Amino acid sequence: MSRSSKQYWAERGAELEKLVDRGCRATSAELGKLYDDALASILGRIRRLYKRFTDGYGVTPRELEGLLSATQTREARQELEKLLEDCDDPNLRAELLKKLDAPAYGYRIARLEALRDQVYFDAKAVGVQEVKYDAARLMDVYKTAYARTSFDLSQSIGRQIPFSPITNRRAARAIRQYWSPSVDDVAKNFSQRVWGNTTQLAENVREIVTRGLMTGESYRDMAEELQAQMGDVGAQKVIQPDGSTRTVLTGSGAKYRATRLIRTEGNHISGQAVVERFEDAGIEKYLYRALLELRTCKRCGGLDGKSFPVSEQKVGVNMHPMHPNCRCFISPDMTPEELAEITRSAQTGADNWDFIPADMTWEEWRKKYEDGNPEMEAQEKMDRNRAKDREQWRDFKDTLGKDAPKSLADFQKMKYTEPEKWGELKTEYRVESAHKQIEAEIQKGPDNDDFGAVVRKNHIGLRKYTPESMKNALEQAGFTIQPLNRGNYKGVPFEQGGGYKTNYGGNGIFQYHPPAHSHHGGAYWKVNDTKEQRRYGMDGTEK
Repeated sequence: MSRSSKQYWAERGAELEKLVDRGCRATSAELGKLYDDALASILGRIRRLYKRFTDGYGVTPRELEGLLSATQTREARQELEKLLEDCDDPNLRAELLKKLDAPAYGYRIARLEALRDQVYFDAKAVGVQEVKYDAARLMDVYKTAYARTSFDLSQSIGRQIPFSPITNRRAARAIRQYWSPSVDDVAKNFSQRVWGNTTQLAENVREIVTRGLMTGESYRDMAEELQAQMGDVGAQKVIQPDGSTRTVLTGSGAKYRATRLIRTEGNHISGQAVVERFEDAGIEKYLYRALLELRTCKRCGGLDGKSFPVSEQKVGVNMHPMHPNCRCFISPDMTPEELAEITRSAQTGADNWDFIPADMTWEEWRKKYEDGNPEMEAQEKMDRNRAKDREQWRDFKDTLGKDAPKSLADFQKMKYTEPEKWGELKTEYRVESAHKQIEAEIQKGPDNDDFGAVVRKNHIGLRKYTPESMKNALEQAGFTIQPLNRGNYKGVPFEQGGGYKTNYGGNGIFQYHPPAHSHHGGAYWKVNDTKEQRRYGMDGTEK
């Protein structure tokens, strides 16, 4: 190879990967619309049910047990039959036929059962279209990768290289391959992965709807959880210590899984097309290439610059994709001397890219440009932790409201580059979280035996109260406020400068002592019951 030919290959592999990624992103946007439509259909069904019975405030189990009329049952059956008519996937058809053959659909069916079936198949129906969208994109990826590799080979050697025709049958055979990015995983083809994802989604949606209706959840709360489940992040309900429920993000919603799948499958089929073209052209070895940027993982980076026989390529071992969302690629093998003559693109700063020697491996690049560079190290943490940080940021927003950073970018910047502000924000979050726990216990009233234990566990939240605001909160929840009965403030009402106390549970006492005449360094709260006695200052710290 001439120097220009070698430089050509150093750039073309990365360009092909970017081209594939752009196409897969376009398909991801189309898939996003499918999921949005499915969500709108599901929410529409639930909204109609709520409006019919309660105008949006909940449906009672008795109402759900009611049977649909003969007309309504027939309409429910017709909806499933329409889905069956439009479906060409054998597995989903078999599932639909089994449901339609059930005796209930021949007579009358309970409202809850009908809704469960409808939302389940609304979610699963997305898979039918997703398989079609993905198949079309992967066919295009295969043909594009094979044709561009043929062109690149011809350009690099200065003559046309014969190649086999790229027929639809050949491309379809390639995209139906069974493969796995891990030797420990079961090999599957793309359609099996799609159905695995949409089946999981359908079961989650059915569970959310069933649980929400049977527990009397509001339409708004159920809609919020379904939107997260169908979106990018995923969500589930968890029970809080005070008995309330809260939506917690899981980090992997239906849209995200669909996007990850098409990007990973696109990277795989592109690599297989390149390998086939290398085999046709008689190229015996390939060079594994990882992108020299902060998002590249150590597993892929460790393979960067290594050569392998084309005949021994194995996905997940020495061939991309090594993992979901992998962005690696391959090029014809080169000797160390040949690599030393050319350059490759690399990230050289948090926001900078440049050309560096092509024989520099990922490990060498990391040591030179990242290690000891605060901006690069911070950016790497932002990239690697984006999903977890997004979940944490949403949690901070739920707790702090307008006092939380306005965007994920602002949140990450503070977390990784502004330690003082980050420390203050974490403290504010911890205080507000503890305050909400105390508020929830107060609302349970004076018969609550756990009040003292919760206050002691969340004592930092006491700094959110003034003596006046605590007194008001206790009185509104039914606690009886009395003057202290010992010491200098015995019998002195709070309004006249005294302290106060109240009883909770069996024999618990919660009291406020003013700063004057204090033997504990100023004003304090005291929590005393059979389990434990503790004193806390106005800043919530223990005395």
